[in-house]
Amino acid sequence: MTIDVNFLFPWAAFATKHKKNEVVFHKEEAAHFYYQIIDGGVKIYNSNIKGEKCTQGLFCAREGLGESPLFVDETYPCKGVTIKDSTILKLSKKDFLKIIEDYPPIRKYFLLLLSKKIHSKSKN
Repeated sequence: MTIDVNFLFPWAAFATKHKKNEVVFHKEEAAHFYYQIIDGGVKIYNSNIKGEKCTQGLFCAREGLGESPLFVDETYPCKGVTIKDSTILKLSKKDFLKIIEDYPPIRKYFLLLLSKKIHSKSKN
């Protein structure tokens, strides 16, 4: 599940076009947006001191990303780069948090999503 794009557009969400290998967000960049992929895909990764990439996640159409740092007022912990030409919806942090506050089913979805991420990390 993601948030229906038709629900997000009235909240001032906007779509951006990205070419393959284009940066969506940089590691340590201030987190100002929730991203939802309309089409295409995004890889998030960190690089070690040798420059080797460690993939943290692959996201495709109808998946969202970048929500975690919005809740804790942190920077993006990884770099996000498109893996093919993509259309990505961007929603401001302020509007994303207002939706979370005002719509309990969406709040519950993100609570479950973040809980599953924590649980899967603790199993490894």
